[in-house]
Amino acid sequence: MKDHIGLSLFVLLAALYFAAFTGHPVSGDERLLFDTARSLTIDGTFELALSADQRPAFDVAPHEIMPSAEVEPLQAYLSAPLVLLARLLPEIGVMHTVWLFNLLVTALTGALLYAYGAQLGYTRRVAAFVALIFGVGTIALPYAQMYFREPLTALCGVAAAYLSERWRATPRQIAWLLAALGAVLAAALTKQAGAVFALAPLFSLVSVFGVRRRAWLLLPIGGAFVMLVVLLRWLSTSGRVFGVERLARASQYIAEALPAYLISPGFSIWVFSPILLAGLAGAVMLWRAKRTHAVLLPLAILLGSIIGHPVLHGDYWYGGLGWGPRFLVPVTPFLCMWLLPVAEAFLRDMPRSGKLAFASLLLLSVAVQLVAISLPPTRYGAALAEESQRQRRPIVAWREGVWDVRYQPIWTTLRQIGSTPSAVAWDVLHVGGVVLPLCGLSAALAIFGLQRRGLALLSLPCLALTLYFGLRAIHPDPRYGGDNPELWSALRAIEAALRPGDVLLVNSDAYRPFIANYYKSSAPAYVIPTPEGETVDPNNPPPVVSANPEQRANPYFQSLFARLAQRSQRWLFLTEYTPFTTNRYRVTEEFLARHYFPAEELFSAPTARLLTFAPIGAPPMRVPPFPKHRTDISFGVARLIGFDLPRGTRYRAGDFLPISLLWRAEGFPPDLDPLDYSVNLSLINADGLTVAQRVAQPRGTFGGFTTWQAGALYRDHHALQLPAQLPAGDYQLWLLLTDWRDGSALPVQNGSGNHAVLVTIHVE
Repeated sequence: MKDHIGLSLFVLLAALYFAAFTGHPVSGDERLLFDTARSLTIDGTFELALSADQRPAFDVAPHEIMPSAEVEPLQAYLSAPLVLLARLLPEIGVMHTVWLFNLLVTALTGALLYAYGAQLGYTRRVAAFVALIFGVGTIALPYAQMYFREPLTALCGVAAAYLSERWRATPRQIAWLLAALGAVLAAALTKQAGAVFALAPLFSLVSVFGVRRRAWLLLPIGGAFVMLVVLLRWLSTSGRVFGVERLARASQYIAEALPAYLISPGFSIWVFSPILLAGLAGAVMLWRAKRTHAVLLPLAILLGSIIGHPVLHGDYWYGGLGWGPRFLVPVTPFLCMWLLPVAEAFLRDMPRSGKLAFASLLLLSVAVQLVAISLPPTRYGAALAEESQRQRRPIVAWREGVWDVRYQPIWTTLRQIGSTPSAVAWDVLHVGGVVLPLCGLSAALAIFGLQRRGLALLSLPCLALTLYFGLRAIHPDPRYGGDNPELWSALRAIEAALRPGDVLLVNSDAYRPFIANYYKSSAPAYVIPTPEGETVDPNNPPPVVSANPEQRANPYFQSLFARLAQRSQRWLFLTEYTPFTTNRYRVTEEFLARHYFPAEELFSAPTARLLTFAPIGAPPMRVPPFPKHRTDISFGVARLIGFDLPRGTRYRAGDFLPISLLWRAEGFPPDLDPLDYSVNLSLINADGLTVAQRVAQPRGTFGGFTTWQAGALYRDHHALQLPAQLPAGDYQLWLLLTDWRDGSALPVQNGSGNHAVLVTIHVE
């Protein structure tokens, strides 16, 4: 085998895939997997910092802020270098870069499939032809554009089969068998269903055992390894899978899934990869040639998958969002092995009618894949939802979409082409003039590299440059908010303000895509689950309707922010709402203002604000208890009757100085116009100069003086950020009420001047 042919196939497939690159998630499962890889590079955990709201049932360990993903770890570990690379290189998105993962994995699977075909004794020409068929004519192509685990599972499975075949050819070289067993373990660590690929080394063991009796010792090795995989990956779920009730329902799931996987017009593997039908004839040819190993291994893996998935996943056998039978993607390269004798005949002495039939089937299969990548897979579900509304009955993908040809995914998607925005990134951003020539150059070098080793080697760095400059071209992606100048300004403000101990809090999933793709700091970022009391849709009431802000807040907030406060020194809060946003309660922001200490507003725009909070627990809003420090300072409109200093009066430079004021509303006197005056807290040095200041509306903008009822008591939390270079010494904390229009201050009614000295602070 010539190594440069496999390299050229890898580059060729990768360049073709990048020409159809989508770079955007279609499923919550993909976001969850991305989140695990991202968290791994930041704090070494699988914490769902950006997507915990999508898995509310996950338990939170005592040491965690958000729950960790309960998934096999290998894809996260292998994706982590892409996350780090995106954070290192300028002008490329993190999510964009990670979405290259399956593009590269699927291209590598095609190259390995070529090596497998050559190892089975087929010519390089035949093996390369089948590898290309796999790469562009099967369901592997659309899944190269997604971030599901099935492509990596397929790669591990093909590696296990190839390495097992290498050992079967030279049984004395046991390293090949050990490597095959390692590939099976890798498949199981990618997805527990990957343990089915233990059949590959097991088949080889049986084959060698039947021919060479001295190899009998290797049989228990393989059996022990299979048992180890089962114990490691399935022990925790054995009770769930093999319980009496679960087994009783398994027959129902299998009865639903098997015909759907094999013969249904809307879900079977043959419909989404028509060229695999030719492989059925190839299996017959292999059987007649007495190559039973090549027939039985793909068949056993197919049967293991179509039976195992309904048993493991129950009513989730359909696989959710995706394209066609997602769970059978790892089986696809094995079914392509049945194409080897057919491809050999096609390239040699097949009758003209047979060649025409094979070529037609191949063109149809490629056309199906082009339909798949033309639109986002989510459009299929949206089309069914629209049809459900028209017919006033539910039409769902896993029922009507499987068996009713009118709602078949390929046909439904085909009808939307031209009327629905494309899924291809360069088309979305209109940068095809940059991306396509780069892809064409890499593909051309790879094609010529099939014959010339030097060009094959040159094609690899060319592919790397293609991917880098292509990612730069699609960087301002509107699907991630990359065309929103306010978000970019907010991001620059975040990057300028971040320091050790900071945590970025994102108000909701509105700006989750932007942060996921463009935020590159090592400081943790968390998307806060949207509370049920928030009016996400102004046209519909929220699930929780209450005048009590505590009832509108998510019950999860109490524990979430309490845990977060123990592991951070300052919170940066990014929100899409401002105090002037109508039809929104700003529930999360109000919760923070009630239970913690608002500090600064670092950035403000109509659709983006950046605030800071001191993660210090504030006194409760209810009274009693009354403040520790009692006062009687009247500004006419309100009287300060006391305040609390949760951190006392001694601080270090750079600390937060939290203070909780307790006001009694006095009402507006006749000579004072109703106005929401600002609370001005200033730290004054011995020379009378202001060294730190906070000027803000009371109560974090949630209820100014014009909304207060005379005689009522109101808690008001504030935090001053002390400068990092503040000299040691004593400082006075002044309180003023100022007119935000001109900066003038109200006089103190029961004192002299327009400010009150609350306390003396000592800075060490």
